[in-house]
Amino acid sequence: MKPLLLFCLLLGACKSQEVLPENCYKGRLSLKGICNNYVIELVEGSIDTSKLEVKWKNPDTGKNYTNAFALSNPCALPVSLKEGDEFFFKLDSTQLTAECVTCKAYSPTPRKSLPISICP
Repeated sequence: MKPLLLFCLLLGACKSQEVLPENCYKGRLSLKGICNNYVIELVEGSIDTSKLEVKWKNPDTGKNYTNAFALSNPCALPVSLKEGDEFFFKLDSTQLTAECVTCKAYSPTPRKSLPISICP
């Protein structure tokens, strides 16, 4: 009986590794500001750090973010995503022409921005 119990405990301790879809990164919608001023943090994957704010502090809240960037094409993000949601994306400059309704109100975002598309 003890070997069976030990096997069950070991099996329960193993976690399956989540695999990133090909050419995709894992991000988190960390801040959903007014007028589609979105802040995304890189959670998994490697993007050239010159394209990200390795550390960014929101001047309004004082909250710190790591590997953050502003979304340069807010129309690419599904409206169903909420702050804190994680998702897979790829860098995609072809999405810069997508159109959606935005306004010009300001909400703080990192200086560096990237265009993305959602991975399937």
